[in-house]
Amino acid sequence: MMEFERYAHPNVVLRRYHLKRLTMVIDILKKLEKSLNQTETVFLDVGCGDGAYEVALEKNFGYLAGLDAIRQNLQTAEREAKNAGKVDFVLADAKHLPFKDMSIDVVLCSEVLEHVSDPSGALTELSRVSKYALIVTVPILNAIRRLRVIQWDTRLDRIESDVGHVNMHEWSWWTSAINEAVGKHESSYEVKTLHIYVSSEPFTSIFASLNDSAAYAFLDKVLGVLENFLSRAIFANHLIIVLTARQ
Repeated sequence: MMEFERYAHPNVVLRRYHLKRLTMVIDILKKLEKSLNQTETVFLDVGCGDGAYEVALEKNFGYLAGLDAIRQNLQTAEREAKNAGKVDFVLADAKHLPFKDMSIDVVLCSEVLEHVSDPSGALTELSRVSKYALIVTVPILNAIRRLRVIQWDTRLDRIESDVGHVNMHEWSWWTSAINEAVGKHESSYEVKTLHIYVSSEPFTSIFASLNDSAAYAFLDKVLGVLENFLSRAIFANHLIIVLTARQ
């Protein structure tokens, strides 16, 4: 993973922020692929960005496709996955997926829907093409993000805008939207919702110059304890929803 810029970021907290979420999702996907117990499982990453998931999971799936609406992202992904023989990349957007109904075994859409003007429409498409499993991850509004008395938190509003977060909602909004999208296709899914807190602000700026391994190891443990406490519905800043088809 370290060849990807954000996973090798010089700011250890920012690097940890991206790596923790990536690692959690990869672990979920590997377990899903094993549970399917088939020789050629097809995987689709909607909003693939730099292709990190395709590179990490090439040995786990029979065929992988990365889809993105930004051509530059696909060019980066193709460079990163140049040695991956079972990976293709497609230029398209999440609201118009060029695939048949239930044609993809496992569909991932990670940290994408908050950038989409019509996330409900995108969710309908994601559920349409998924056959066995759909994994969605999004940053969400929480009690901490709603604070206005702490100086660093006022910066979060600006940060959301700077990174293109045009749709930020609480976890209940996302779960309702996903249930509605799945219902449109008369699909029968089991839904598992994971509330997680991943440390970023204000720690990103406070520890911007930290690079000592011993000091980071201590910080990592402290943040881990904090995140375990805050990984509940009221405080969580990210949501991972896993839908698996009932057999």
